[in-house]
Amino acid sequence: MNQEKLKSIFKKDWYIQGFNGVPIFLNSCAASLVPMKERLGYGYSGFICGYQDDYCEYGYLHSDLVGVWAEAKKRIKEDGNYLMKIKSQYEEIFKGHAMMFDKIGVREIGQMDDAEILGHFKKSLAAMTDSVGIAHVLEGIGMELEKELKEGLFEYLDDKKSFNKYFAAITTPTKPSFIANEENDLRSIMRLEGEPLETALVMHLKKYFWIQNSYVGPKKISVESLKERIGVMLMEKEGASGQGSVAVLDLSPELKEMVGIIDFCTIWQDERKENILKSISNLGIVMDELAQRTKISSHLLSYLGVDEIMEMETIEKMKNLEDELMERTRGVLFLVDEHGEKKFVGEDYAEYIRIKKESETSKYDFEMDLHGTTANGGTAIGHAIVCKDIKTIDKVKEGDILVASMTRPEFIPALRKAAAIVTDEGGITCHAAIIARELGIPAVIGTKIATKILKDGMLVEVKANHGLVKIIK
Repeated sequence: MNQEKLKSIFKKDWYIQGFNGVPIFLNSCAASLVPMKERLGYGYSGFICGYQDDYCEYGYLHSDLVGVWAEAKKRIKEDGNYLMKIKSQYEEIFKGHAMMFDKIGVREIGQMDDAEILGHFKKSLAAMTDSVGIAHVLEGIGMELEKELKEGLFEYLDDKKSFNKYFAAITTPTKPSFIANEENDLRSIMRLEGEPLETALVMHLKKYFWIQNSYVGPKKISVESLKERIGVMLMEKEGASGQGSVAVLDLSPELKEMVGIIDFCTIWQDERKENILKSISNLGIVMDELAQRTKISSHLLSYLGVDEIMEMETIEKMKNLEDELMERTRGVLFLVDEHGEKKFVGEDYAEYIRIKKESETSKYDFEMDLHGTTANGGTAIGHAIVCKDIKTIDKVKEGDILVASMTRPEFIPALRKAAAIVTDEGGITCHAAIIARELGIPAVIGTKIATKILKDGMLVEVKANHGLVKIIK
């Protein structure tokens, strides 16, 4: 029965994203499909979340992305303020969780009895779900509207050769990302010395304690690590925009509306990511306390499913799951839909991998040129470094071409060294697109196959103005 279920997965058309992550943080994001449908009246039908060694392949159905945009588009036409209204609703929902976290810290959690901490664990998991919540609408809007904008702009332009340059320019966000804001804040204090610097760094940590978190879990930042960054920043030059200036376009009203929606969604998506990273910190605090009480590492606890936690009556139940959690770290697939989670481990997971490999095509094996979307213009030549997880980003040296399925905030140290970015996935509202513009480096996103074709050490040329990546040797 499981084999038939697994085979049916690959009969569907999935949009797969790959990045570092574990179930407790990513399944809770997928679980947002339930409150999203309840609050908006539409949403996603399901997700696939495959994990192995803290790496996740997270799948959206293409039909869901199309359907979400179709419904959102209809409502935007009926009410020009629709997106602002649901954004306000999203902010109000998350504000309640943020107030809870402000009141309950490490000390208060340590004083809770087992029943109380289990209740707080469930509340923290709900906050994690709501950090995505109805803002999960952004994936459908961003990915599908991008296609419409591309088609409309291409038809509108007389100079078709300048399409990529114009497209990147008009989709550049009108507000800096939280990553840019954090760096600007650090730059503003980096020339202080002595006690004023120490005080400023402590305040900086308090404001940005969450910024290096990922879907694998919280990452603590120290004053010493900030001082190391300051040392590097004092020696480096600030990047200049790689896009260059382009003539101002007198866009049609329809194109202007599309650009406005994309800008709104890009900025909201960045704010949503901040809430997600803060929720990871707060959920991580609870998990550390549970790890002490259950004698199960917080890493193993991160392989718990959402349903398991919500249905758990005592923390004693966690102790009985240690062996299975260990098995899940080696490979587990979750199907998440409105009915909850269905998981496949052990032989079922091995069968999933076998069927997955059979379904994959080798038609791209001999491709020498890769095509994608221009996120930021410019040209760069360098050696490709394929980064599939956090552990591999240390391989990136100055002048390398960083290749990834998609980038995340934890990639920032490597992105600052890279001469260019190439990704499999992502649209113009994605992290790689935003950061490439802020760092002023060429970027080609959405190639679909970069991590499959490019290998470490290959010499490649990124011609971002043309959305092209060429293998030199």
